[in-house]
Amino acid sequence: MTEQFPRLSLDAPIVQRLLPRLSDIAEIAMSDTVASVPAYAHIPPEILAEEILPVVMQVCAGFVKSFITEGAIDPVDVEAVVEYSTRRAEELIPFETLASALFSGTRRIWRIVAASAQPEDTADLAAFGDQLIEYIQLLSTAMTQTYVDVQETIFGPANEARRRLAVALLCGDDVSDLPSNAGIMLHERYRVLALSTTTKPSTAADAVETVLTRRRVRDAQRIAENYARVPVLTTFDGHSGVLLLPIAPDDHPDNGTDMLVDGIAKLLNDNVFAGESEPAVISALPTAAVEAAEVAALARQLGRPAGLYRIDDMLLEYQVTRPGTARDKISRRLEPLREQSHLLDALRSHIRHGLDRKSAADELHIHPNTFSYRLRRVADLTGIDPTEPSGSRLLAAALTIAHAFPDR
Repeated sequence: MTEQFPRLSLDAPIVQRLLPRLSDIAEIAMSDTVASVPAYAHIPPEILAEEILPVVMQVCAGFVKSFITEGAIDPVDVEAVVEYSTRRAEELIPFETLASALFSGTRRIWRIVAASAQPEDTADLAAFGDQLIEYIQLLSTAMTQTYVDVQETIFGPANEARRRLAVALLCGDDVSDLPSNAGIMLHERYRVLALSTTTKPSTAADAVETVLTRRRVRDAQRIAENYARVPVLTTFDGHSGVLLLPIAPDDHPDNGTDMLVDGIAKLLNDNVFAGESEPAVISALPTAAVEAAEVAALARQLGRPAGLYRIDDMLLEYQVTRPGTARDKISRRLEPLREQSHLLDALRSHIRHGLDRKSAADELHIHPNTFSYRLRRVADLTGIDPTEPSGSRLLAAALTIAHAFPDR
């Protein structure tokens, strides 16, 4: 005969003593987990506070709700655990680490409740333990299934094959055998997005940094696939890389990739510079990827705000910064001004304001006559008159090159 414990209600004294301390107990349980599960000891405090503690709080609150619903569990509380487990699985946190954390926290909660029990609470304490085990069984089953699902859908052979396919396409290699292995159908044309974040990869080879990098990779891929509504091939490593966005036959020119880049930047909590190529057929993907990466890098070098750039946004800047004899000769036009920072400032202000001499002078906090004198000195030293249209264009090109390549 199976022993049956009566269901506790919210009015049970042992539960009533628990309620006022619920938040404190959740924090104690989390602290105990951090102390007893080695992997958790390396998690930054902000992640503990912003990501883990809210889940612990919801799990505790969900258990308390079960006393009202006669043991029925709110799906929202289970979904919170599933969502948390999904992220940890995507980051390749071992399942045993998550399971250890769950049971360590549960044991701590049980000990706190047991320590507060009175002699007359013996029966209620047994019932409490029975309901707690039932609740944790449900959560641990959901966690286990989540890990299995993530392993099958994200880290299976097909996912690795997709990454190899992306690399092969961007290198111009033969890909005839790869699409079937990747479980993906190639499209006729792609938009190529080259991404680069301002946060540099850490040189520390620790577990926390590895987890954070994996999270960035998965977050970027998830947003890209929500945008494209199909699997997206990518080489993004958490800090830089390429997204290949399939182009549908009815694709609109205003394709919303700027919002895609903004969404990635927001989720990564980072500044993202992105270059977008013209639509490219498969054979042109290597060239398109190089161009997109160059556009993103140039925008960053020129001090532009983070965001999405296309070659049309900086046609002149892109062309004058291409390697070659002409670029080197244009760059050398500023040699006489290298040690004359006040003259370079005057030249930059002149290029920005054109014929508006007063605004240019005000920007530098000098008299307009002083500003005019400095422009004459620029002409004397370089042999190029910045007040003439042809001279202004040439010196503007030289300044662009100097800004893009300050070490030259």
